Amino acid sequence: MLNGLAHGMGSDVALACDFRIAYLENQGNPPFWGADTRFIQAQTCRQNVHLNLATEFEFVANMKMLLRQMIDCVKAMGITKPPEKWVEWRKFVVDTKEEYYKKTIERTDAMFGRTPLHPDLAGRLMTEFLRDELQDNYIAIIDGFTASSFFTDWQMVRYSAHNLDASETIGIGHSHGYRRCPGH
Repeated sequence: MLNGLAHGMGSDVALACDFRIAYLENQGNPPFWGADTRFIQAQTCRQNVHLNLATEFEFVANMKMLLRQMIDCVKAMGITKPPEKWVEWRKFVVDTKEEYYKKTIERTDAMFGRTPLHPDLAGRLMTEFLRDELQDNYIAIIDGFTASSFFTDWQMVRYSAHNLDASETIGIGHSHGYRRCPGH
C-alpha cells in the first residue's frame, strides 16, 4: 500500500521528484500508479523524464533550487500550513506508512536464524548497521538488480544522492549506480 501512496494512487495530483520511473516501477502504468492521478515530473536531467507517464507538467532542474522556489511561492501566496481538508489524507498516509513499516519488521523478524540468508533480511541488517555505526551519514551504491528490491526498502535516505541505485541497468554490467545522468 505504501508503494501505491508513493505513486499517486488515491491522490488527485502527485509529484514524481527526482525519481526515475522504469521497469521496477512498472513503467508508470496502472494499477501500480494511479490511473486517475495527474502527474508532475521534476527531474535533474531530460533523460529521466518518463514519456509513458500521463504528465501535466515537467520540470528539468536542480531539485534543491526547484523545491526552494516552490516553498517560496507557497509562502508568497500566504499559505502557512496545509489546508484543513488535507488532515484526513495526511493521517491516512502516516498511518499507512507506519503499518507498512510494522509489516516489514514482522516479515524479516520471521527470517532470523534461517539459511540461506534472505536478501530482505540482509538489507535490513546492513541498513541497521549503517544507521547505528554511521548515523545514516553514508552514500550507498547499490550495484545489483535484486539488491534494488530489498536494500532500498530499508534505507531511509535523508539527503539527495545518498542512494545511488543501478536498478534495471545492472543487466548491462556493473557500476552504473553512481551515474545519475549522462555527463554528470
